[in-house]
Amino acid sequence: ISLYYFHQFPTYFFLSNFIVIPLSGVLLQGGILLFIFELIGLEWLAFATGWVLNWLIFSMNYLLGVLK
Repeated sequence: ISLYYFHQFPTYFFLSNFIVIPLSGVLLQGGILLFIFELIGLEWLAFATGWVLNWLIFSMNYLLGVLK
């Protein structure tokens, strides 16, 4: 389908999936924890969770940029 519509075939999607799929599960669970910590009033823990999530998202985007 990709080759038909976009006239190109993504060659590194197998490598990028090994990074994105496990990390997306961690990011999703971390985001849920962030909301829970903020709702119950643990701002310092929400700040720490947000900092870790920010670092993980930045790292994932950087690694995908390197593989591109």
